[in-house]
Amino acid sequence: MDQPDVASRIYHLQLERACLRAVRAMLRGRVDAGPQAMAEVERALVDIEPAIRDAEAAATEAPMARLAARFGLSASERDFLWTAVAAVADPRWMVHATALVGSEARRGLSLALYGVVSDADADAGRALALRLTPAHPLLRYQLLESGD
Repeated sequence: MDQPDVASRIYHLQLERACLRAVRAMLRGRVDAGPQAMAEVERALVDIEPAIRDAEAAATEAPMARLAARFGLSASERDFLWTAVAAVADPRWMVHATALVGSEARRGLSLALYGVVSDADADAGRALALRLTPAHPLLRYQLLESGD
């Protein structure tokens, strides 16, 4: 598979994972959600992880891999960025985010919303927040915008 095909596959897999995580977070908050629905989402998340790892391993020149290398992004920063991409590029993500936090989701991905959908613990969320200062390259070069 050539690099553009792999990059496209990574893009679609990452957006799918972001949507699945949002669905999982939404299902956790619903009392009427059956265990079968949650099990299906969890199974899909487990299945997508090796596909993402394999595609990323084969795509050292994919746009996100180059960006991550150039800016020295950590795994959590890359994951946050992929989730931010899903928030603007995949309408399904916004539907699930709105179900989670209401109209606040229209403002975009917040660290709090990311923490909910990514299952980040408080320490990991705080560490990410401390790294994403205005001096961070993703903010400095306006790939991400601060919502303050």
